[in-house]
Amino acid sequence: MAVYSQFDLIALMAQPECPICRLIQNDVRRFVDGLLYESSVDPSSQQKFRASRGVCAVHSQLLRETRGYSVPMATLYEAAIDEVLSVLDSAGSLPVNKLRRNSGGRQISEKLKPSKRCPCCVTVEASERLYTQVFADGLADHAFVQAFQQSQGLCLTHVRRMMEHAMPQDARTKFVQAQRAIWKKLLAELDLFMARSGERGDGKPVGEEGTSWSRAVNVIGGLQNVFGSEYER
Repeated sequence: MAVYSQFDLIALMAQPECPICRLIQNDVRRFVDGLLYESSVDPSSQQKFRASRGVCAVHSQLLRETRGYSVPMATLYEAAIDEVLSVLDSAGSLPVNKLRRNSGGRQISEKLKPSKRCPCCVTVEASERLYTQVFADGLADHAFVQAFQQSQGLCLTHVRRMMEHAMPQDARTKFVQAQRAIWKKLLAELDLFMARSGERGDGKPVGEEGTSWSRAVNVIGGLQNVFGSEYER
């Protein structure tokens, strides 16, 4: 995990989308690169990959999009497939009466479940704790608050994480006021976009509000490949 400063967050707030999501995206991609570059030949990492049954459905898509690592990916997933196959093979040693009553099937189902969490989801949560702290500390700085006010704000999930984070009351007040103003502006842009679009639109040219629907999706759902299947939102 790379450690970022308030200055990195200020720079990201000048760009679209949730800055915490963007930092986490970078960390997850870096983790995946390290996993595929180094861990595919590391027996202990292969053992962990067996235990987690690979990565979750969301982060599996990130692996598919990673180019140039087909052989390391095959190595890791060979370990995972070998593990689940050995579980199914163990069904042959169960008494016939257990299999008939389905209690044996439930045992096998439990053994097929991962015994470790998706490593990408674990990375997300560790990164999130760090960046929430950095963001909370930044609220004491006038330039940081100003950059936040002029940004597109945080996604819903990271607003929730900030609300759960221990911080001085004045910092929490600054955060809520800024985020509220950002969301109110987005809501107004959505209303304007709908008024100018579709069969009942007023026909006037669509400006910046034309991307409001896409920004709203990211505000509510977060950025792609950030929140995995095992992440508790």
